[in-house]
Amino acid sequence: MPVDRFLLEECLATLARRDWRARVEFDPVRFPRRYESGADREVAALIASSLAYGRADVASRTIGEILARLGPRPARTIRSAKPAEIDDRLQGIRYRFSRSEDVVLFLLAIGEALRLHGSLENMFLDGFDGEGTDLRAPLARFTTFLRSYAASVSRKPGLSHGFQHLIPDGGNGSPLKRLFLFLRWVVRPDDGIDLGLWSGVPPSSLVIPLDTHVFRIGGYLGLTRRRTPGWAAAREITDALRRIDPADPLRFDFPLCHLGMSGACPSRPDPEKCAACSLRRACKACRGRRNRSGETDRLDVWRFRL
Repeated sequence: MPVDRFLLEECLATLARRDWRARVEFDPVRFPRRYESGADREVAALIASSLAYGRADVASRTIGEILARLGPRPARTIRSAKPAEIDDRLQGIRYRFSRSEDVVLFLLAIGEALRLHGSLENMFLDGFDGEGTDLRAPLARFTTFLRSYAASVSRKPGLSHGFQHLIPDGGNGSPLKRLFLFLRWVVRPDDGIDLGLWSGVPPSSLVIPLDTHVFRIGGYLGLTRRRTPGWAAAREITDALRRIDPADPLRFDFPLCHLGMSGACPSRPDPEKCAACSLRRACKACRGRRNRSGETDRLDVWRFRL
C-alpha cells in the first residue's frame, strides 16, 4: 500500500525538526566546519567529501591527516605551494584505492582551479546559468577540469584508478554520492551542519547524495521503488522530497542518513527502535510488511559501494 503523502510529510517534518547538530562530530562535514575562512572551508569540504567512503573511522583519520599536513590555511597552501612541496607534505598518505601520488594530483588540480578562478564556486559557476534543476552538466565541467589538469601534470600516462575514485567522471550516470555531498555542504544554508558558502546555486537544484542508509530508508518510506542504487534512484528520492519542500529538498538528507548511521534505523526492523522512530507511521518496515517468504521485506543495499 502506498504511503500517504500527508502522513509522510508530517513524519519527515517531525524528523527534521530534531536538533541534529550533535551528530556533526560523527560526520565528515565536521572537518570543513573547523575553519573560519570560507576559502578554507570550501577546499576542506571538497577534500573531506571526496574521501567520505568506506569505514568512517578510517576515512576520518586520513582526512584529518591530510588537512593537518596542509596547515591551518589549506586553501592558501594549495594555491601557493610548489608541486614538490605538496608532494613532500603528502608522503605516505594512503586510503583504500588512492595512494599519496593520487592525493597530490588531486590537490594540485584544486590549486590550479583556485589560481585561475579564485574559488571552486567560481569554477563551478563558469557556464552555469542557474536555470533548471539538473546539475550534471556543471558537475561534468567541474570534474573534467580537475581530471584534465591532473592528467597534464602527472608523471605517468593516464589517470590511475585511485585518482579517478577521488574525482569520478561527472557525466558517467552514477549517483555521484560524494560530489553531491560536497554540493550539499557548500550550497545549503549554514544551519550548524551544512556550510552555506555558495550563493550562485539554488538549494532547490541539489540532488541527494545517495548512500546506503538513505537508499534503504527511502525504500521503506516509498520515496523510491528502485531495487538498486544509482542515478535513477537518487533522482527519484530527490523528486519525492522536492514535492514536500520545493525550495530545500535536501534538508531531510542529514536526518535520514544519520538515522541509519546511528543505528536508530537498523537494516532489520527492531520493535523497540521502530517504536521510538519519528517515521514509524509512514515506514513499510515498521508496518510489518511481509514478502512471499514471510520475512519482513528489506533492501539489500550493503553490497553496493556508492
